[in-house]
Amino acid sequence: MGNYYYSGDEGYSQDYEKAAYWYLKSAKGDNVKGQLAIGIAYRRGQGVPADMDAALFWMKKSAGNGHSLAMYNLGMFYLNKADRPSVGNYATEAYAWFTVTRSHGGAQAGSASQELSQLDARMTREETSFARNRARTLSSSIGL
Repeated sequence: MGNYYYSGDEGYSQDYEKAAYWYLKSAKGDNVKGQLAIGIAYRRGQGVPADMDAALFWMKKSAGNGHSLAMYNLGMFYLNKADRPSVGNYATEAYAWFTVTRSHGGAQAGSASQELSQLDARMTREETSFARNRARTLSSSIGL
């Protein structure tokens, strides 16, 4: 239902608030796609107030339940927060999530590999080492 309201397909009028309602209902029922969708809605402020804490909560919950697109989206979220991709926690967190995405496989593995190649060219050896250790921790916590 959330996707119909979000896109306005199948005769439904586009309504981000109704989409967010259904995404949240789905997310609370442990649906990984709903968890990612409500996370994105919170990130964009579509149908709900923009709330980065709520966005991260739901995207991480979806990733933790094995959704590779959520893993990739987390990498992009942190990469976009990194004002200088060669420095800082955001870049290393992005690197870690892209590593987890690539290891998990799926449709996003190739895109994650491309992002990792770009980050490898800009990050120090210490930063990438830290990020790989972080990726191992993330993988272990989500059962990969």
